[in-house]
Amino acid sequence: MEESPPSYTPAGSRGKNPDGFYGGNTNTIWPNVKPFVNGFLAGQLSGLQIVGAHWFRKKTLDFNRKFINPGQHAQVIKASFTTVQKRMPAYLLLQATYTTAQFGSFDFLTKKVKAANGGIPLSLYQEAHLGMISGGIASLISYPLCVVHLASQLLEPNPPKLRSLLLAQYRRARRTGGPLVLWKNSMPYVMKNMGFNMGLFPSYHRSYSYLRDSVGLGNIAATFGAGIISCFIGTACCSLGRYSTYAIRAGGRRLGLFRDFVSYTPLTLVMWLNMEAIRGVEELQGL
Repeated sequence: MEESPPSYTPAGSRGKNPDGFYGGNTNTIWPNVKPFVNGFLAGQLSGLQIVGAHWFRKKTLDFNRKFINPGQHAQVIKASFTTVQKRMPAYLLLQATYTTAQFGSFDFLTKKVKAANGGIPLSLYQEAHLGMISGGIASLISYPLCVVHLASQLLEPNPPKLRSLLLAQYRRARRTGGPLVLWKNSMPYVMKNMGFNMGLFPSYHRSYSYLRDSVGLGNIAATFGAGIISCFIGTACCSLGRYSTYAIRAGGRRLGLFRDFVSYTPLTLVMWLNMEAIRGVEELQGL
């Protein structure tokens, strides 16, 4: 008889309610909105911690190349901070929208499929499909904001405010024939995130359970290890086909997968660490 797949239990519900992916009382509103809130908080914290620090470092290096006088370091730091401050609102709005839809939709679909399974944990096949669907939902919802974020990058060194960028998108939709134009050319973005989430969720849950239960690692170490594994598998799922095509056409570029992995890992790893920390705080508070 085939064994059931390992059941992943997030920190916020360990030992509380095995019937729900996030646990809690299904007769209240909070358990239904909690995964959306968790996704929002994890996305915002990750964006502030990783992307803000990366942009500040990059801008400081860029400005240092232009200033020779050592006495202008304070001016360099101020200019770097100002540029990052102008770009962050557009990115944080994108990150909040994407991660809220990503984790919320995945949890909602997981509960529905688990109920249809009669309480049996999801198979790898089912969880991969739910990850792919949640990635598609999050990408479709967040794509117009992705365009806004890219516009803030292209309009440097003085990007306009977030309100101006959103108004520009609204005028574009009215001028060119309706709201559907906001999703024009969105297919590569959607397909990439569908592949990434298809590998991300099932590999993280199974890696976390194995590292915690079989290897005996603590929560932080298991989250760290599972985050790296899931990011690599997610990167492979979204990049393998693309770079295989490049290799056939150009005769190489085998390092493309690893460049993507190095690029995606910091934000994804910090996001998982923040997610588990948020669930742990909720458990301590009885939420």
